[in-house]
Amino acid sequence: MGFEGKIVFVTGASSGIGLAVVKAFSEHGAKVWAADINNEPEAFSGDDNIEFRRLDITR
Repeated sequence: MGFEGKIVFVTGASSGIGLAVVKAFSEHGAKVWAADINNEPEAFSGDDNIEFRRLDITR
């Protein structure tokens, strides 16, 4: 199943399950908006499908 043409928003994207979810959606063609209170992980560099934003969703 492909996700081409879909946009996915993932919070908690810098580590653990969030990071795995971002990578999986990107690998299947989705454009991913990744957000986390921490800095952008190295894993996102060079992937044109991932747009990272530092974000605190508690505010």
